[in-house]
Amino acid sequence: LARVYAKLMKDMWSGDFTTVSPTEFKRVIGNFAPQFAGYQQHDSQELMNFVLDGLHEDLNRIVDKPYIE
Repeated sequence: LARVYAKLMKDMWSGDFTTVSPTEFKRVIGNFAPQFAGYQQHDSQELMNFVLDGLHEDLNRIVDKPYIE
């Protein structure tokens, strides 16, 4: 998820393209969360929550998480 998101951001902000279609990003999200597969209307807050949580998990470098009460 993090790699596809980074590629999408790079394509969007590079200035090399006049339009960018996030089809690969949508496909990856659909693979991880079947509720977002297809083209039905979904809650944007739920989508952003899923994307941010997925990025957080993909980029988390802590292997042994300490237990905190």
